[in-house]
Amino acid sequence: MLYKTDGIVLNVSVYDDKKSFVHILTRDFGLVSYSIPNTHSKRSKLRRSLFTPFTILEMDVTHQHDRSIQKITEARVKNIFIDLYTDPIKNGVVLFLSEFLSKAIQPGDNSKGLYDFVENSAELFDLLEKGKGNFHILFLIKLTEFLGFRINIETYKQGYIFDILEGRFNDNIPYHNNYLSPDLSYEIYYLLSSSFPDLEKINISRDKRNEILDILLKFYLLHVPGLSKIKSIDILKTLFT
Repeated sequence: MLYKTDGIVLNVSVYDDKKSFVHILTRDFGLVSYSIPNTHSKRSKLRRSLFTPFTILEMDVTHQHDRSIQKITEARVKNIFIDLYTDPIKNGVVLFLSEFLSKAIQPGDNSKGLYDFVENSAELFDLLEKGKGNFHILFLIKLTEFLGFRINIETYKQGYIFDILEGRFNDNIPYHNNYLSPDLSYEIYYLLSSSFPDLEKINISRDKRNEILDILLKFYLLHVPGLSKIKSIDILKTLFT
C-alpha cells in the first residue's frame, strides 16, 4: 500500500553502482531502510541530494511489514535549513547525531513523540546562534525520555551521586563502578533541568563537555542493546578544540 509520511534522513550506504540504502526516521513507521537509485538527475523524484543527513522530507512510500527494505516513490523537502549545512560546528554535530540516532534507535522505537522531538530539535538548532557547542549534549540527555530509559531527575538532592546503571541519583555509593562524583552528578542534573532556549546561558569548558559526552555515551551503551562505537565522535570533539 502507498502511504504518506514525514521522515528525517539519518544516513546513506552505497549498495552497488545502481542503488543505495537510506536510513530514515519516519513519523509513522519508526526507523526504516529504503532503497534509492544512485542518481543526481534533476528530473528524478529521488535525486541523491535529497538524502543529506537531517534533511526533513515529505514522502510517498510503500510499506510492507514483512520486508526489511521499503521503497520511496516520491520525496520532497519539507523544511529548508539555513545554517545546518554551512556552519562547520552545526554540520559536525548533525553528522554525529545522525550516526548516533541510526544506531541508538531500535526497530520497535516507533513513536510519533520521538519523531517530533528530533524534528523540532533540528529546527531549533538551525536557528540557534549561541550555545551551539552544547546542543548535542542536551539533545542526548533529552532523547533518553523517548527511548524508554530517561534519567530520573526527581531523585536528585545536593551532594547525591548519579548511578549510570540505574539512571537515578542516590546518596549511597552503589556496588558497581558506574557512578559519578557529586560534582559531575550536579552537572548532569543541571543539564537535565535545562531546555534548548537555555543553551546560550550554559557555560561548559571543552574538557568538561567531552567528559560529559563520554559519560552519556557510556549511559547509552549500558541501556541500548548492541549499540556500536560512534565513529564520528572524534571528529566532533576536534571541532571544539
